Amino acid sequence: MIAAHSRSLSGEAFCDPPSRFAGSVQTPRERRHSRLLGWFTSLALVAAVLFALRSTNPIDIAKLIPRSPQFWLVFVTSYLTAPFADWIIFRRLWGIGWHGFVPLLRKSVLNSLIVSYTGETYFYAWVRARKAICRNPFGAIKDVAILSALVGNAATLALVIAAWPMLKSVQLGAAQMPLLASVAVLAAISLSAIVFRGKVFHLRPVELAFVGTVHLVRTILCLGLVALLWHLAMPAIAIQWWLLLSTGRMIVSRLPLIANKDLAFAGVAAFLFQHDLAIVQLMAMTAMLIFCANLSSAVGLLISDFKSSLRADGYAR
Repeated sequence: MIAAHSRSLSGEAFCDPPSRFAGSVQTPRERRHSRLLGWFTSLALVAAVLFALRSTNPIDIAKLIPRSPQFWLVFVTSYLTAPFADWIIFRRLWGIGWHGFVPLLRKSVLNSLIVSYTGETYFYAWVRARKAICRNPFGAIKDVAILSALVGNAATLALVIAAWPMLKSVQLGAAQMPLLASVAVLAAISLSAIVFRGKVFHLRPVELAFVGTVHLVRTILCLGLVALLWHLAMPAIAIQWWLLLSTGRMIVSRLPLIANKDLAFAGVAAFLFQHDLAIVQLMAMTAMLIFCANLSSAVGLLISDFKSSLRADGYAR
């Protein structure tokens, strides 16, 4: 009964219909808090990137970056896939416009640079400050995050099964038990969420199906784009290695409380494939590119916040 009551109070029950959405009206205090939140998150993003790059040699890694336009097209598409998928989801749930893409990009960068769900916390605060979007966004943001995790867990398990013959051939050593334990934890979490879905989710079944489908398409697209990115950088490497590396990258991405997961995966690859310098360099180059993209996004967001503050101060006068 409690779960049913919670579901009736979530989703569109607390949100204005999309057709009536036309921005938000904030008090001066709310605008000031929004600007401070934007400044704080942007500065945190820049600091996180600079801290992560403190022990790297960008010049050596930069020499490995391909110059072909196809490589850069695939990289940019891969980088923007996650925030664009989030925008599609919240466009369906709340009718959010294109102006919502920037905070969703900031959410994605926060999750990448700091720890998982930091971005969701920021996005929740951003939506709460704009009551015309949704008066109680917690249920929807929570459900979208949980479904993202479930789809990611399912994709990781599928990749582990597909790559298992190769995983057995690789000398994992001490890493074998943590790998199996991670897979078991992912399976247990996913199974628990499915069993107790009536008490976990608040969105309607049709909305959950839509959100899950978008997450699935996004996950498959990201996996394919990253594999294509690696292939464009090193076309001589056999395709089965990309399957193995994609599996490892997905496993690392599912680990909680780890910041800079791409850098963490580059470290794991260096440990597992220390005999193959080309693969280790490729993983380091990919991590460096993502860091540079995050730095560019963080600086761009910081400049945007600064311009918004100047415009707001001008209007206030």
